[in-house]
Amino acid sequence: MARSRPPATTRVTAPQPPFPLSAELWQAVVAELELSPQQERVARLLLLGYGAKEIADRLNLALSTIQTYLTRMFHRLKISKRMQFATHVMSLAVQIVQSQQVS
Repeated sequence: MARSRPPATTRVTAPQPPFPLSAELWQAVVAELELSPQQERVARLLLLGYGAKEIADRLNLALSTIQTYLTRMFHRLKISKRMQFATHVMSLAVQIVQSQQVS
């Protein structure tokens, strides 16, 4: 069953963490990745399954700007694919949770 998405014209109103991450855990991941507020918005939408053009439309930015954000984030993390980004985020979230349990 395909996940339905809001139309591209719908604005992102409140930051929601992607997939099953709590808002607190998402913020810890964002801090660990050292994402700017705009990179966080792009990353969140990417993890929710939006393509670069849809992200550009939703954030009212040029497609080339979104592609630049993605290229820079991926290069910094030494990855090249969206799935690798999602895997990296989830691995980082697990590490954060585990470190909190040890403390």
